[in-house]
Amino acid sequence: MKKNMRSLKSLAGLVLLVLAATTILLAQQTAVPRTVSQSGNQPMTNPASTTGITDVQSFWAMIQLGGNIGYLTIVVFGIGLFFALVRMLELVNDARHMRHALKLQFATLPLDDMPKQIHSAGNSWLGQLLISMVNLYRISGSTQSIQQEISSFLQYITDQFDSFRGRMAFLSDSAGALGLLGTVWGMFLTFFGGNLGDSEKILNGMGVALITTLIGLVVSLILNFSATELFSMFNRRLDIITQKSDELRLRLLELERSRKDFLGEALRRAEHGAGEAPRPKVLPSAAPRKEPEPHLQPVKEPAPIILPRLRVLAKMPEKIQAGAHLPAPLKVQVVSQDGAPLHRQPVAFVITKGKSTFGDGERQTTMLAKENGEVSCDFIASLTPEICEMRLALVNEPNQQWQTRIEIVPGPPSRGRIEGGNDQAGKAGQTLSDPLSVKVMDRCNNPVAGVRVNFRVALGRGSFEKQATEITKTTNANGIAETPYTLGPAGGFNSVIAEFEGAEIQPLEFRALARG
Repeated sequence: MKKNMRSLKSLAGLVLLVLAATTILLAQQTAVPRTVSQSGNQPMTNPASTTGITDVQSFWAMIQLGGNIGYLTIVVFGIGLFFALVRMLELVNDARHMRHALKLQFATLPLDDMPKQIHSAGNSWLGQLLISMVNLYRISGSTQSIQQEISSFLQYITDQFDSFRGRMAFLSDSAGALGLLGTVWGMFLTFFGGNLGDSEKILNGMGVALITTLIGLVVSLILNFSATELFSMFNRRLDIITQKSDELRLRLLELERSRKDFLGEALRRAEHGAGEAPRPKVLPSAAPRKEPEPHLQPVKEPAPIILPRLRVLAKMPEKIQAGAHLPAPLKVQVVSQDGAPLHRQPVAFVITKGKSTFGDGERQTTMLAKENGEVSCDFIASLTPEICEMRLALVNEPNQQWQTRIEIVPGPPSRGRIEGGNDQAGKAGQTLSDPLSVKVMDRCNNPVAGVRVNFRVALGRGSFEKQATEITKTTNANGIAETPYTLGPAGGFNSVIAEFEGAEIQPLEFRALARG
């Protein structure tokens, strides 16, 4: 279909080029009515002698009387009709492909059958959105971002249509502007030369003005009407897409709630034990009764019970920076007792301690094993340092679980600020009451320890400990490095620059005033 649309656009573009070339040739063959000479003695040429038309009997004859401006207006009209025709064909084709999707009843449709049922409507806007919603839910296992996906898709196709409306508005305005240009040109032909006694000249100029204005207004109205009708059709299509996508979203929300209830029950069984099955009560009998011996039948061997177990493929590192993602997803595999992969087995990922989350932003999620039995899940560290603990368990076999912990540590130093000691004043030669202190943080504003900070005197001849003009301090556990400062011997401003070793942080400047 896309190839057909591209061929249609190319053919229509070729037709427009031919139309424009023909218009230019006709315009060159049509003589421009001569104006009076500068002396004002020669009259205007008869319009019939220049155009060959003595009466307006058709719309094309009217365009010919409009001259070059009339031809340009018709070219604008053809381009606008081309855009409108292409957009209308796209809307009609979209409506044809979405008919099957509108008949789907998501309330009774299983999740596994949805992609196959929606596939027939995949070439339509509605089909693309529904497939995207189902794939997003199957990957993340959550409906948290479904509404955002719907809004983003609707905004995307609305922006595309807005660009079409902008082009149509430009062409409509251009047609009106060409009509106004024809009016001005006709008035120029009427009054140029100052000879108003020639009635033929006046009628010719006024005729050009009126005809070009009429053509421009008619073309502008038709283009505006076409754009308005197509926009109305587009809005109705958006309402249908919104209604059907909301129906699917509610169905996915229902599936998510059912899955979470099942997961919660499985986790409770894993924590407290499944318990023992009640023993059947044996009722006493008055006397044993002999039963007839049954005919012996060959006993069939029961089918082997496949007990799944969990195999960890990619373990967590011991430490990870705050706010960072794992370099590779956490990956496990569901296998049988003999090591064969088992697919479609639900695996629960649960954060039992800490504020870290999984890829969908939740602290608890469930994923289904793929054909190779593997399940992978992204991990996002919390924004503050902590000890994070998590548990992975098979939903159907809660005893099959794996627990781990990871330390969230501050990231590399990325920003610094003056913590104290700036803008002080004191007597020359005396030590300031507050030390000069800076704080170093990572990108999540966590304090970073162990960063070397160089303090040096830039102005005022002040000094640090032991009369040094430069000193290096290391940040403590709170990310702070500080040093006392003694003002210079003379009155005036003092300046100290703090620079950070091994970090791309802008130097900080302390200012102080020494009173003489």
